Amino acid sequence: MIISKACKIFTLLWLILIAQTIPAFSTETEKRLCGPKALTAGDLTLRFDCAREMDADGVKFDDRYAVIQGILQNAREILPQNDVTIARILLLMSFLDLDKGNAKQGKHYTEEALNIFAAHKDHTSPHYAHALLARASAETGLGDFAPAEKDFLAARKILENNSDPEAVKLLPTLYFQLGIHKASRGLFAEGAAFMGKAYDAIIKTNPDDFLVANAALAEAGMLSSARAPEAEEKARRAVETARRIMGPTHTEFATSLEVLGIELQRQGRMREAGDILIKAVAIKKANLGMSNMRLGYALHNLATLKNDLGEVDAGLALMEDARTIFLNTVGPDNFITINSQMGIARSHEAMGHDEIALKEKERRHVVKAFEKILEKNHRDIYFARMGLIQSLIGAKDYREAMAQAELGWQVVSTLPDDHIHRTYFQILLGYTKILNGLTREGWSMVTTGLHRLKFEVTQVRILEKGGKISRFYSGAFKYVLAAAYEMDKPDVGFDVAQYLMETELAGAAGAVTQRLSEKDPAFAKKHKTLSDKRAALREDTATYQKNIADGTDKETILAELEQHAITIKTLENDLEKAYPRWSQSENLPIASRKEAQNKLARNETILLTLNTLHYVYSIALTKDRIAFDRTKIHQVDVRAKIRNIRRSLSQNPLLIQGKGKKDPDFDLKSSYDLYQIIFSRKIRKATGKTNHLFVISNATFSSLPFSLLVTKKTAGRNMTKKLKKAKWLIRDMAIQRLASIGTFRAVSGRDTPKKQQMFIGIGAPSLLKDNAAVSETSDGYYRNGQANRDALRSLSALPGAQAELDQLHDFYGKEKSQLFTGKTATERAIKQIDFDNAHLVVFATHGLISGQFGTLTEPALVLTPPDKVTGQDDGLLTASEISLMSIPAEWVILSACNTAAGNSVGAAGFTGLGRAFIYAGAKAVLLSHWPIRDDIAGRISTGSIAYARTAKDKAEALRLAILDIMKDRTLDYGYHPLLWAPFELLER
Repeated sequence: MIISKACKIFTLLWLILIAQTIPAFSTETEKRLCGPKALTAGDLTLRFDCAREMDADGVKFDDRYAVIQGILQNAREILPQNDVTIARILLLMSFLDLDKGNAKQGKHYTEEALNIFAAHKDHTSPHYAHALLARASAETGLGDFAPAEKDFLAARKILENNSDPEAVKLLPTLYFQLGIHKASRGLFAEGAAFMGKAYDAIIKTNPDDFLVANAALAEAGMLSSARAPEAEEKARRAVETARRIMGPTHTEFATSLEVLGIELQRQGRMREAGDILIKAVAIKKANLGMSNMRLGYALHNLATLKNDLGEVDAGLALMEDARTIFLNTVGPDNFITINSQMGIARSHEAMGHDEIALKEKERRHVVKAFEKILEKNHRDIYFARMGLIQSLIGAKDYREAMAQAELGWQVVSTLPDDHIHRTYFQILLGYTKILNGLTREGWSMVTTGLHRLKFEVTQVRILEKGGKISRFYSGAFKYVLAAAYEMDKPDVGFDVAQYLMETELAGAAGAVTQRLSEKDPAFAKKHKTLSDKRAALREDTATYQKNIADGTDKETILAELEQHAITIKTLENDLEKAYPRWSQSENLPIASRKEAQNKLARNETILLTLNTLHYVYSIALTKDRIAFDRTKIHQVDVRAKIRNIRRSLSQNPLLIQGKGKKDPDFDLKSSYDLYQIIFSRKIRKATGKTNHLFVISNATFSSLPFSLLVTKKTAGRNMTKKLKKAKWLIRDMAIQRLASIGTFRAVSGRDTPKKQQMFIGIGAPSLLKDNAAVSETSDGYYRNGQANRDALRSLSALPGAQAELDQLHDFYGKEKSQLFTGKTATERAIKQIDFDNAHLVVFATHGLISGQFGTLTEPALVLTPPDKVTGQDDGLLTASEISLMSIPAEWVILSACNTAAGNSVGAAGFTGLGRAFIYAGAKAVLLSHWPIRDDIAGRISTGSIAYARTAKDKAEALRLAILDIMKDRTLDYGYHPLLWAPFELLER
């Protein structure tokens, strides 16, 4: 799904320019009066000064607008038409109209004010510069960027190095508005630099001025769009600044929350972002009512998040509400309204409604409307046309899709070779040519674009935090994947699929970086230097590309590029040596087909499966062959089938035991359908002799244990008999997940622990004494950056966890075992354990999912809550904390609820706890996808370890332990996948 960051930041921030000139009334009495209608110039000045001192929280916007409009009319009646006071009121009105979204009227007012100043031959005063700034802001709002740039430069010439107190006072306003202007053109780093200047200038003289808060939030938003590592830190500073200056119910405090929410959304921390954006919407509704543009922005941002979470119905409803507000306030042809229409089209497309997205008022209208009001190279025209092409492809109108791609290429082909929009359209045009039979020409364009994409990955230009390819650029990789399928190029498909997998699975590395930055100032400094050097390299590379044609400073720039590259390599090597865990999480290699095949045995297969908007792709790699296939099915239908399966497994496993219980249900049909979708005839043929399957998938399939796929269609009405006789995939082959193909190692054979290797058992924390139900407190399990101790203590006790650990203790023997249970199972104690000689590490406790409980931002394991919560011990061992530990065990078993699960269907579950233990050095991690019964958890863990002594590998040991559960007739419902299917093995 394509999202315009330029538009998002522009629509969120540019209207807060009004804060520089428009305070409002503080009481209803002042609102009504501000003095009677003026009869003299002195009375008018009093009315105008009163209007300028209005407090925005004390009066509705429309009432403020009416009051100041009345003062303007009053001034025209009693003052000469060229009076400077009228010009000052006109400037105030221009900003009010900007706040209404009526940039055209705002520009009209500024030009009238400039004419008044010109009549007084006033071309160098701060007042004239202020008028230029106002007109430039209006021009930016209209998309007239060239004249806006000219006005900004003229104002800057007047104000900088000007000792006039009015000029000094206005200088932060110049930087503020210029920052908004740069951001609206997509120059986010430049915009953030100007916002930083505005912040620094005003905070020195008046730290409580609300412009300080507005500059802080604008800088944070622009840094977020620039993918700067300090974006979240700046966003949180903006929130606290707004809280301090304006209070927690102010509209601009809500705007600062939106900036933070957008940054967290960019990092993939969706649930945390959702809580923040919902709060922002509530504040704006209370302050502004249901028809204000600023509420429209908040609804638009929340809608985008809902779409990202797969809650497309809710996202569409919110986006339609936002568009209604924009239509009523600024009309159908405004930039903001058009962008909301683009969001609605994306929602329809995500729901499988390609025909609706293609209606005149949606995709096609958006392109035409943007072309009328924006520069030809504006990024939002590219985004709109890409969306149109995507819908046309979905509707199989390949000829029109190619025509639209050619129109886009005509514009972007004038950009530098390394410009990402040029690369994207090159791939897109090549793909549409292939669809229209122009295969040779089309494939050449696609492969050229792919080469450039890979280079951009190495240069970190298109990466988010944690090495994750940003969503926009992953779209380009998906078109390459589609082209590779059309051209029957499985090697390219295998290569590209890995980049897409890392796009979904690399999120945990961002948490590792953040955690390290918080606890280690030396790392934070080095990482910041590395990020700055990478940014400088990108900037110098762009300059080199621009000047290479005419030879301007070519040799000097080339020398600087080489020096940057050397410095970056040195910094990377230093960080890798000092922080190997971070380096491993940041750098996940892409393996070639040959490299992967060399590690496979004859009976083994690597299966890559991922879904795009309209297809599920599967690539099966065996020792001597590769199969590449896809099934046409919309992502909505794929998610629905997975959701159906998960819903049929939502019963409480604690209740599924004992005679007389109602037979639990299971959606066999959806399970068989998904098997057919993933394992097409071509894939089944390639995997015919496989009895060991290595699975790597993107987010959608991460929440689905492949063991419960049904390989043969069943008949009959008796659910119990059907479940007992079902042909589960786990019966035919051992299955394990891979963290990454690049880190995949050959199976080393059966597990024979050495004498010195030990068992370390952790869990059964001190919580409730009885087996009470889990009850979340109003604050959730995570609060103010640390665990909520009282909420953790409300979790149910786990009596089976102690029994499980005791059983493993007996299995290894007293001399080779360490137990940390009850009051000793604390976070502080766990962080001090030496795991170097550990063969098996077991955590038998609650597992919490990111986003499941309040503001928990990453998955975590529950330990015994301390008497006093600290940064080192808050009762939760989070994924990022685990990643920084050293746990080189042969096995890590997470006998805990939800340790593999993400926060929804489509969540990348294995970017959490499982991958964290892989980063920490574990060779294999056994996880669970949903809450499990204590007795079953114990049998699976002990059974797997016992079988590992004789089975050929860990995945086979797990399979045998699962089959024991399935075959045990003394176990109530042992045949049901609810009991045995949640367990999956994750290996390097």
